[in-house]
Amino acid sequence: MTTPELEDAYPLTALQSGMLFHSAYQEDSATYHDVFTLILRGPYQSDTFRAALREVMARHSVLRTSFDLTGFDEPIQLVWQDVEPPVQELDLSGFEHPGQRLSIWREQEKHRPFDWEAPPLFRAVIHHLDTDEFALTLSFHHAILDGWSVATMVTELLDRYAAGLQGVPQAPAVPPPSTFRDFVAREKEAVASPQTEQFWRDALADAPVTALPRLPGYRTGDAEDTVSHAVPLDDQLVQGLERAARQARVPLRTVLLAGHLRVLALLTGDSDVVTGIVTHGRPEHEAAEQVLGLFLNSVPVRVRTDVPSWEELIKRVFAAEVAFLPHRLYPLFEMQRLSQRSP
Repeated sequence: MTTPELEDAYPLTALQSGMLFHSAYQEDSATYHDVFTLILRGPYQSDTFRAALREVMARHSVLRTSFDLTGFDEPIQLVWQDVEPPVQELDLSGFEHPGQRLSIWREQEKHRPFDWEAPPLFRAVIHHLDTDEFALTLSFHHAILDGWSVATMVTELLDRYAAGLQGVPQAPAVPPPSTFRDFVAREKEAVASPQTEQFWRDALADAPVTALPRLPGYRTGDAEDTVSHAVPLDDQLVQGLERAARQARVPLRTVLLAGHLRVLALLTGDSDVVTGIVTHGRPEHEAAEQVLGLFLNSVPVRVRTDVPSWEELIKRVFAAEVAFLPHRLYPLFEMQRLSQRSP
C-alpha cells in the first residue's frame, strides 16, 4: 500500500458489494450500468470541458476509485491521486437523424462493461449534434454514484465549464469536509451496534411475507423484462393528497406510502403489511449534500393497516418512518440474515 499514486483505501459498503456481485453474476445485464444524457445548447470547447472535469474529479475521491475484490481479506475500494478524465468525443452532426443514432449508442453503452480494477468507473461522452448543440452523457456503474450525487456532479461540472468559457476564476478544487469514507465507517458502526440490531430484530419478528400475485410466466429477478406504466393524476386528486399531508403534518411522501400499504393489505388480505423503501445515509452535516457516492439503503417498513381512519393510518406510517431513521444505515443484507430469509 505504499504505491505513490494511491491516496486511500477502505472497504466496500454492503450495497456496493451486492451490486458488484450481481454485475459479475449476470455479465450481460445492464441493471447497474446507468447512462444519463443531457442535450446542451452552446459552444463546446474540449480543453475547457476536460479541465472542468479534472477539477471535479480532484474534489471527489469516488470519481478516482477502483475496486479490488480478491486481493485483500475483504473487497476494498482504492482511491488514486491523479486519474485522467475519461472523455470521449463523437461527431454525429453529419447524420440526418443524429438523435436516433444517439439513442442506438446509448443502448449499446449500457452493455459496455467497466474494468473494476482500472479507475475511473465512469465515462463522459460528448456527441456533437449540430452547431452549438451537443449531448453530454455520463455513463457509470451505480456502485459509485446515487441519484443525488449525479445531480450534484452535473451541476458542479457545468458550473465550472461555463465559468471556464467566460474566463471566470473558480475556487480551488477543495474536497468537501465530509467524505464517502465517513459513510463506510458509519455503516460499520451500525452493523456493530447492539441497539440497531435489536431494533431490526423487533421490527421483523414474525413479520409476514407480503407477496403480490404474479402473472403467468413471471420470473423472480427478471429485471431486464421490467416495464413501467405511468398513470397521470388529475390536479384535484393531487391537491387532496397535499391537503391530507398538511392536516396530518407529514410529508406528501408519507401519504403516498400509506396509500401503497393500504393497497398491499387489500391485495394480500392481511392487515399486517411489510414493504420496502429506499433511504439515504448522508450524514447530518451542512456539507453532506456536496459529497458524491452511493449513500443508499433499502429498509423494510412494517405497519398494521387496521385503523378506523386514513389520518390515523398516515400518522402510524409516519411514526414507523421516524422510528427507523436512527437505524437506517443497517444494511438490508444484515436484516435478511437476522430474519433468516431473503424476501
